[in-house]
Amino acid sequence: MYKKLIFGTLSLFFMLQVFSQEVTNTITVDEKTYTMYLNKQWKELVETGKLAKKKNIDFYYLQYRMGVAYYELNNYRKAIPFFEKVLILQPQDKVVQEYLYYSYLLAGREDDARILANKFTPEMRDKLKLRNKDLIVDGLGLEYEKYLFDDYSPSENPSDTIEQRIRKDLGYFNLSLTHHSRKKFTLNHSFSYLLGNNLVYNPEYDIHKFDETVKQFQYYISGSWNLNKGSKLKLGFHYVNTKLEALNPDSQMGNGNGRVNDYYLYFQNINSIVGFATYSKSISYFNLKASTSVSNLGSSFQVLPLVGVDYFPFGNTNLVLGSELIYQSPSDGQDFDPGLIVKQKIGVRLFKSLWVEPFMQYGKVTNFVDNDASVIYNNPDILNNWYGVNLNLNLSKKGLTLYFIYQQYSNTNSYKINESDQTVDYNSQTFLGGLKWKF
Repeated sequence: MYKKLIFGTLSLFFMLQVFSQEVTNTITVDEKTYTMYLNKQWKELVETGKLAKKKNIDFYYLQYRMGVAYYELNNYRKAIPFFEKVLILQPQDKVVQEYLYYSYLLAGREDDARILANKFTPEMRDKLKLRNKDLIVDGLGLEYEKYLFDDYSPSENPSDTIEQRIRKDLGYFNLSLTHHSRKKFTLNHSFSYLLGNNLVYNPEYDIHKFDETVKQFQYYISGSWNLNKGSKLKLGFHYVNTKLEALNPDSQMGNGNGRVNDYYLYFQNINSIVGFATYSKSISYFNLKASTSVSNLGSSFQVLPLVGVDYFPFGNTNLVLGSELIYQSPSDGQDFDPGLIVKQKIGVRLFKSLWVEPFMQYGKVTNFVDNDASVIYNNPDILNNWYGVNLNLNLSKKGLTLYFIYQQYSNTNSYKINESDQTVDYNSQTFLGGLKWKF
């Protein structure tokens, strides 16, 4: 057995030496890789090219063939640098332009694909079915989200004095618009409206138990600049206006005599703002991200730093592994230390048109900002953790996408009974459906 093992090792070593000697000069490498290219021996072509580069053998057609080989192996992120080098040498090569465009697109670098396509001739844009002029709006999104909450109402004892706010019903609607300039700038903005009801126990009022209406308007705007190939800077702003209204059940509305304020136990108008900056960079199989948001949610100033990475192990978007680390410092009046928050996701393309992405977040937060400040959690209850799944279905090749997001939350509500601090844990869930259309 040992003789066979030694013989096999020596044979493999001898074969590698012979193969190494064959790849000795540009002419030999050119002939071998051209034959492999014609025979579509993509894996062998890649290995030959790697060995040639170790021997400092490199030339135009080797770069081109290795780019095509990686492309045919669906490793678009590896193909990109080869096509970029070839295009520097031959900037008018339409075949390479098309290869690089689709490599960007299939590697998840859509902004780089769009900017490259801006340099295409009208004939080539027609061939790829790209429009030849800008539109005022070239992206539209609509979504609706429904919140469901466990019943965590306290057991009422007539002798107890309760101070608590209980979430009962909530719905959310969003309209978003996108505009891409012919240069390197993208503008996104959205309008959101949230409507819900809370059950409130408050001993300050004669009517200690009453319903509260929540009306919230949000406006979000962000602009992103492609600084270079694979790198992007994004800045944005989110304005939140929240109205809390509690009608007085004893008022006689419509009698024409009383003042409007007499109809309410209270009417609160709360304005909050969030600003953020994000820098992202694509390097080989990785997308790196660093972000910071600044907000006054909950009437408390807060800075929320974040670092994240997405990993594409196969060089395409069929599988994406993502992680983010966020740090939330405690704000005034907060009775817990949020500290480090961890987010994880796994994105899988099950079919050509179906994308599934389970995700989770672990770490207590409140008045939290997520997803480049486009998502606001301004409820005072503590979010302990959450998990969910995102489904994306491409309905057409012209950019129409249907998506659905389900999330399950673990929450903690703080309240008082007879002026004694209490907490109760409860679960909530959201069902979000949306439609995106890229014109």
